[in-house]
Amino acid sequence: MKILTNKYFILGNLLLLLISIPVTLFFIARQQELRGRAAPSSRLFFSSENPSTSTQCQSFNVDIMVDPGSNIVSIIDFYLKYDPTKLDVLQIKESDKFPTVVRPISVSSGESNMSVSVGADVTRAVQTVAKVATVTFRPKAAGAAQIQFDQDRSRVFSLAPGDEPTENVLFQVSPANVTIGSGACAGVSTTPSPTTLITPTATPTVSISPTPRPTIIPTSIPTVTPTTILSPTPTSTISATTTPTPTSAPVGQVTPTSTPISAPTSIPTTAPTIPPTGGITQTLGIIGAVILVIIGGFILLAL
Repeated sequence: MKILTNKYFILGNLLLLLISIPVTLFFIARQQELRGRAAPSSRLFFSSENPSTSTQCQSFNVDIMVDPGSNIVSIIDFYLKYDPTKLDVLQIKESDKFPTVVRPISVSSGESNMSVSVGADVTRAVQTVAKVATVTFRPKAAGAAQIQFDQDRSRVFSLAPGDEPTENVLFQVSPANVTIGSGACAGVSTTPSPTTLITPTATPTVSISPTPRPTIIPTSIPTVTPTTILSPTPTSTISATTTPTPTSAPVGQVTPTSTPISAPTSIPTTAPTIPPTGGITQTLGIIGAVILVIIGGFILLAL
């Protein structure tokens, strides 16, 4: 009876060990995974939170910045949104820290986007605050306008050992509030003057006709009948025709057009895969040895 009781005791302990081993291994692996994975902590913001311009004719630049936090940033894919009635994007220029263009600039009404990376040299991955790109805006109307990141589509990728290659580590974005002044643009616009047409006045023609003299017939013997006829008809005609037509041509105003420069497309950077480290194999070996020792001891007691 005592031997039978010892057998039940041994079987119960063995069953308890078999249940506790997988549970223990699960929690150990979970803790190692949580310790190895870094939390998303990267932030995108602008170099100036309140940029301003005094006139509607003067373009201005705004720098896009990144604060990696605890991440090691290699690729940044940013999307911008702004008021299309107040602002236009002329160009986006990549910085020295992110010289490789993964996706060229794309501009539409009220939106623009671009993707840049550190290049093939992964040792250049950013771990401190750095400039990502420079955006050139052209104001269109006076007033206030906001420039913001589209956080749903913007992405930041990290090379940290605990980060997955396709994991978005973007944590926060900050907008910029632009003030556009109502000052007059430099330069004077020339307004064409109306053309004056001078019409000459016609000069009347004057005709001079002489007065005829009477014929004198003297009465004498012998009879002499002299006849004198004077018929001069001089005609003086004065005619002047002058048609001056001065014309003042208007002067046009030339508006320069700025064309955005598209940077060359490069090959995206693939983050290296770093094998995780852990001591699960050693833990299993130790636990297995302990189990074997315990089972051997119980078998000896049962005998």
